[in-house]
Amino acid sequence: MANLFVDTAAAVQVGSIASGTPSSQALNAALVFGTSGNFSAFSFIPTAADTVTDAYFFVSAINGTLGNITCTVEIRTDNSAKPSSTVSGTTTCAVNGANTWAHANFATPVSVTAGLRYWVTISNSSAAPTVDYPTVMFQNSAWVYAFGTSGTTFGGVSSTNGGTSTGGGSSMVGVLKLATAGLFGQPYTSSNTSYTSNTRERGFYIVGASASIGLWMCRFIAASSVNGFKVVKSTTAPGSTPGTGEYTGTLSTALTGGVFPAAAIVPANQDMRVLCTFSASSGDPRYLQIQDYSRYADVQATAAFRGGIYSTIDNGSGGWTDEKDKFPNGILMFSQFGGGGGASGGLIRVGMNGGFGG
Repeated sequence: MANLFVDTAAAVQVGSIASGTPSSQALNAALVFGTSGNFSAFSFIPTAADTVTDAYFFVSAINGTLGNITCTVEIRTDNSAKPSSTVSGTTTCAVNGANTWAHANFATPVSVTAGLRYWVTISNSSAAPTVDYPTVMFQNSAWVYAFGTSGTTFGGVSSTNGGTSTGGGSSMVGVLKLATAGLFGQPYTSSNTSYTSNTRERGFYIVGASASIGLWMCRFIAASSVNGFKVVKSTTAPGSTPGTGEYTGTLSTALTGGVFPAAAIVPANQDMRVLCTFSASSGDPRYLQIQDYSRYADVQATAAFRGGIYSTIDNGSGGWTDEKDKFPNGILMFSQFGGGGGASGGLIRVGMNGGFGG
């Protein structure tokens, strides 16, 4: 997705070629934990002692009267890969309507211990929960996400019987904020959506990093009619041949992507575009999107590479349309941070905030 660095001995990967689709959980019964009622949850494991200050979750629908809906958000310990009855912290919040983000603030930050799994659980605490209730969003795929120094999520669970049993294999759309580690989560609310079918160049916009990076490879979940790849400066017009400091990739059908030369270095503080070109009209490489993107800055900042990698496409008028709420459904492989290049480059730093892990 966007949004994930996978640390290997040779490279750093950011993105996803997963193809899950949204699903949902109606919170239409009051929770009596261990006995009855509905909740949804996602887990995390902090890599250092910290405190949880805020949580965000996505509401895909509401039933009843919006102003009557109140949700309870709790941090619970783990019991065999599901939330336990032990509550480490709790707060309540309102919701903003259908297809919007909701925000819960912990007035007293919740302490968490390094290496232990915790769960963020969301339930309905409205006065009439069977009448006034939200439906919260999952991504219907068993993705696993890792988040640099912030922690790791292992997908989500939901329950309709107070946690006596839970369903798994999905990942809740949510964002968590820790006082020291910062933001992490899965903010993408729609996935694997086709672009408008045409032959316009499109791909990744990369905001200049504080150090140079070596670009090794890019892949996409689908690449019909793709006939080339290139890396150009942000000021280069669509359709231009790569010039000085710009690069042409080698098309690889086996990878559904392109491999760039060892010299493909993105300089520090230089915005670039990684683009695919087309031989015929296509809606690929498809994209992931964050709905209600503008509501909360914390959600924006959890997008790929702290919001620094997003979708770009030729606007058909000699310029570009850059969309920070979208991420091409693909992977970028960086070979080095701070100089050098090629698949054997060494890493200086790994870690970011954001969502889908391939």
